[in-house]
Amino acid sequence: MIEYTCVSCNDKFMSRPDHGKDRKFCSRKCWLETCNTPIEKKCKNCGCMFKARKSRAANCGDDRTLYCSKKCRTENIIKCREKSCACCGKLFYPIGKEKAEKQTTCSVACSSKFFFTGAKNPSFKGGVHIEEYSNRKMVLVGDRKGFVSKYIPEHRLLIAQHLGRMLTRNETVIHINNDGLDNNLSNLYLCESMSEYSKRRHGSLPWPKESNL
Repeated sequence: MIEYTCVSCNDKFMSRPDHGKDRKFCSRKCWLETCNTPIEKKCKNCGCMFKARKSRAANCGDDRTLYCSKKCRTENIIKCREKSCACCGKLFYPIGKEKAEKQTTCSVACSSKFFFTGAKNPSFKGGVHIEEYSNRKMVLVGDRKGFVSKYIPEHRLLIAQHLGRMLTRNETVIHINNDGLDNNLSNLYLCESMSEYSKRRHGSLPWPKESNL
């Protein structure tokens, strides 16, 4: 026999180990007092009293179910009126009445896109930056079909505005004085293809001395 201390009432008691493990309770009464037995609680939706069990999904302090039935849980959610997502425009139900006023997006993806892109991003620097490896000024233009980046080189944007159309992927721009930050139209030469650009870069064709725009 070994002397143990009950974890519920703190009384000393003598007993044998339970299948090789130390005893924790001196009686079934003490064990029942500490186990997760259902408790009487008021339903958050209809107000009736019910036996609330432990729930991992509960967001209340006692970690127990909030509703007496699935029907009440559904009714409580529907009481929150549908809202339009501030990012994608899709209609959605807020998570709960407590968050109905603050929740503006339908998902985590929309939330990160809405609150952390463009001017809403804490590290936003006006939508313009210079690429260190290419020494080009990049301008934020947003989503573009067929492109991953939301930025476009400033010289390509200026030429597109000058011509009244977007440049194709094969059209390449040369900076005549080799200064990637000098984006005056008089310093830009538009090659019709990557092949022409390569030939001018490697000397097969003469390097342009004036703009063709």
